[in-house]
Amino acid sequence: MQPIRRWSTIAAATTLTTGTLLLPAGLASADDVAGAGSGDIVTKHVDFTVSCWSSNGRFAPFLNGNNDSINDWGVTVEAPKQVNSGEEFQYTMTLDPVQMRRKDPKGNDQGNDKRPNQTGIQLPDWIREKIDIAIPLGAELIDYRTSSDDVDITRVDYAGNPNDSGQLLRVWKDQVTEGTLKSPTGNGPNALTLPPEHHPRVTDDDFPTDPRAGLVSPATKKSKTQWPTITVTMRAGEAGTSIQPTLRTLIPTGDFVPAPIERSSIVAVPQEPLEVIDDAFSSNYGNPQNFFTFQTDWGTIDGTLDVNSDPYTNHSIRCAPRDTPDAATVNAGGMPLTTIPVAGAIYGLDGRVLDITDIPGSSTPNTQTWDYTGAANQQWITTSNSEIRNPDTNKCLDVVEDGFDAGGQKNGSRVVMKPCQGNPGQKWTLDPAVVDGSQPGGAITNQGSGKCLDVTDSKSENGVPVQVWDCTEGFNQQWNFA
Repeated sequence: MQPIRRWSTIAAATTLTTGTLLLPAGLASADDVAGAGSGDIVTKHVDFTVSCWSSNGRFAPFLNGNNDSINDWGVTVEAPKQVNSGEEFQYTMTLDPVQMRRKDPKGNDQGNDKRPNQTGIQLPDWIREKIDIAIPLGAELIDYRTSSDDVDITRVDYAGNPNDSGQLLRVWKDQVTEGTLKSPTGNGPNALTLPPEHHPRVTDDDFPTDPRAGLVSPATKKSKTQWPTITVTMRAGEAGTSIQPTLRTLIPTGDFVPAPIERSSIVAVPQEPLEVIDDAFSSNYGNPQNFFTFQTDWGTIDGTLDVNSDPYTNHSIRCAPRDTPDAATVNAGGMPLTTIPVAGAIYGLDGRVLDITDIPGSSTPNTQTWDYTGAANQQWITTSNSEIRNPDTNKCLDVVEDGFDAGGQKNGSRVVMKPCQGNPGQKWTLDPAVVDGSQPGGAITNQGSGKCLDVTDSKSENGVPVQVWDCTEGFNQQWNFA
């Protein structure tokens, strides 16, 4: 049985009023367990900007932002450098701590509004917080947890409803999220309350009557909040693919056309779950499907609006990874935060695998076919740059540079290992049958020459050189990543 790559998390617990938020003492670090040495773990920090909407207009909730909804943020991801097909592994995700802005969306702060909250601090609390991350494709979800036992993490669908087959993981408390009585209303089973006619002084932008506070960041003198580390355990899928942890967002692919920035036309009846069949609006400015949402509350931490006070201070806040509210697409926070390649052997003729071998007198290793041993010189990953890379040497499959004639790349040109430089001889196209388990497999085509990876003379024995040749669909050009 393969070991699970695990992290230890150490958290200092602080219990906070009606809702609870725990502050982790530090970022999770790699355990010294089998299969997870110090060189196996990659830590990546991604800086990005969020644009935040409020039910009173644009709003920057963090102290580091401007007054027009823009805030700087970041997230740290710890993940294996690569994993093997079928291996269980873990990655962690930790959002940067932020300094809460000392005012609410209507501009009330300690300078022009003297009402303190219950802790004596003159700024609103944050309640009903939720943070959504996507469950990566290409792997099986095994387990998930946070570094705090006092917050909830739940698998939910795009509508925000708990669902064992859902596409998202949500950090929240008591299944409570923000919501408004205007469309789009909210994203969760408890996001709506009574309509405004029950409270005639309350506008339909407000969320006045539900007493549950959910996940809370209370106002304090320093007003700094940090969310727990999320740990996700998965089982890697097919070799030759990759796993890409992300926040909840619609990632642009291909001929992506961003959805309109305006609020969507989806309508829900108050107190009934909103049906959402896809995540098309999660990147839109001001949509409840945004990965981070919450509600402001003026100190009572009861979720209700004080209808006898003026101005009202309870507002929905929704933040998306956009450089500006009207940006054409998402920024780095809305893209894959890291990539975990799934390594495996490349099987060829009669079950032998692509193997790296040293040539006496040459500093350039060659490739050959050999019986499978599971050794490091038989492990391969693919990259977003169309490379086939050996993770042990970090070198790429390449076609020899001197193998050209007047007709282009020569048939029989050797396939060797070279430092990865992104040249055409190092770019390869894998037929879908190479990675989907189909038999007998598919072709691996060199993009620079248009020729196929080929077992020389169709010889079925150890030590046969690998070359490129005109594509023939022969058995000596059929490969499987596994």
